[in-house]
Amino acid sequence: YGNELTGLCRPEELFRLTDCARRVAKRYNLTIDSAMITDVPGYTWGIVPALAHSGVKYLSAGPNHIHRICYTLAEWGDKPFWWVSPSGEKRILCWVAGRSYSWFHRGRLGPVKGVKPDTFFEYLEELQASGYVYDMVQLRYSIQGDNGPPDPELPEFVRRWNGRYVWPKLRIATTRELMTAFERRYGDRLPERRGDFTPYWEDGAASSARETALARNASERLVQAETLWALLNPTRFPDAHFATAWRDVILYNEHTWGAYCSISKPDSQLTRDQWRIKQAFARDADRQSRSLLHRAAAKRRSGKTPVAAVDVYNTCSWPRDDLVILPRNLAVAGDVVQTADGQSVPSQRLTNGRLAFLARGVPPLGAKRFVFKPGETRPAGRANAGGRRLTTPALEIEVDAETGAIERLVWKPAGDDFAGGTQRRRLNTYHYVPSRDPQTAQELAAGVTVRVEDAGPLVASLVVESPAPGCRKLTRRLRVVDGLPFVSLCNVVDKEPIRTPESVHFGFDVNVPGGIMRLDIPWAIIRPETDQLPGA
Repeated sequence: YGNELTGLCRPEELFRLTDCARRVAKRYNLTIDSAMITDVPGYTWGIVPALAHSGVKYLSAGPNHIHRICYTLAEWGDKPFWWVSPSGEKRILCWVAGRSYSWFHRGRLGPVKGVKPDTFFEYLEELQASGYVYDMVQLRYSIQGDNGPPDPELPEFVRRWNGRYVWPKLRIATTRELMTAFERRYGDRLPERRGDFTPYWEDGAASSARETALARNASERLVQAETLWALLNPTRFPDAHFATAWRDVILYNEHTWGAYCSISKPDSQLTRDQWRIKQAFARDADRQSRSLLHRAAAKRRSGKTPVAAVDVYNTCSWPRDDLVILPRNLAVAGDVVQTADGQSVPSQRLTNGRLAFLARGVPPLGAKRFVFKPGETRPAGRANAGGRRLTTPALEIEVDAETGAIERLVWKPAGDDFAGGTQRRRLNTYHYVPSRDPQTAQELAAGVTVRVEDAGPLVASLVVESPAPGCRKLTRRLRVVDGLPFVSLCNVVDKEPIRTPESVHFGFDVNVPGGIMRLDIPWAIIRPETDQLPGA
């Protein structure tokens, strides 16, 4: 249970958010069909099918009332609607509390016993003036501040109010009680809405980029590990260990990002102490996911050296061709790689000492065996790196000498240059904004070096290094593989510890005339502005 930054979640994580509820419901024969989220403004569209598939019909949202919420409350406060899933097959009743979750906190109204009756009547008049057509409304109630205690005086206040006034009546209710009654009365009259309620706060995760990467990779690794356990050893599936690992991933992506003073006093002892707790979730998730993945294939390892063969598993549901890079410390019988039936497989020793080979036709949810024979790798392929250029039979990439960005990205079969030449701003450009004002953005000034890392013929790569504003060093790696139709980019930012508002951006001015921008988000693909809810 947490108030999740859903925009950070990988697809499987969204389903794991209801793990605890489903376990409790099953154990105690309960119905848990309502959810609440507090403080966070905005929620990724994939939360709709994730909740609906878990039996959750209702979502009560109580966002922050002022801090970086933009139009969340203005557009959706007290405007309940059916939120339809991306597929159109599911929907949940979503209701954003118009007075947010904190109306009764210190600095606002305070505990209800001190609130003047006119405050509630003025609120009802405001609702009526806005066209509100329902005869019930939700008021989130918590006192003092975040994590405040229950108010023991609330029941007596409600009793006295209802004894004094004929209307409106106050009722202390659960989310389920409220939503069930509301749906029964108005469900067939509510509007349906489709789109991403794009969140506002997820950008803050970049302040701890290393740990965010650990958590994201752990999430993907857990999905792979679960698949391998299901394929290789289903009767011994370590459900409790997976539940613990998923819990750590989810708690890292929960919205409380350290101490209340992490921005104003980032180096204080309180901030550091609380950060260590938050950081531990990412580190523990990383460690547990690696252990579960390693254990999944334990019975498949022979333990003999040198290794005579490896099985390459595909945990996806479609056939795959991809590059396999073996660990540096894996002693193999030789660098000649073949399929199990003796067909030659392109391979290459990389400059870092690791053996790479191209695995083709690995079946979905299955494996393919590759055998090692004595001898050196047999040069095969037409990938090449030279100067500032990378080429394969299908691709041609050229790096700009001054900025290190991609100035040419040509798909040879069609002759299209996706970088667009000198008329565009290139691809993978670096931009640093040393404030909240984008007009202050800085770019690379000088000092770019480009060197060949792997020359080919199977794998070809370039390393682009430079100083960069806001950083000690910026390293960008570009890699192509003969037989694969894409270029891989890896940007490593060695940040300076700057304690004022800032941001780092990488730009891709892609040359696709008439193209439509689409974003891949969990369980949906959206077009910005078109597939977003108003106020997102």
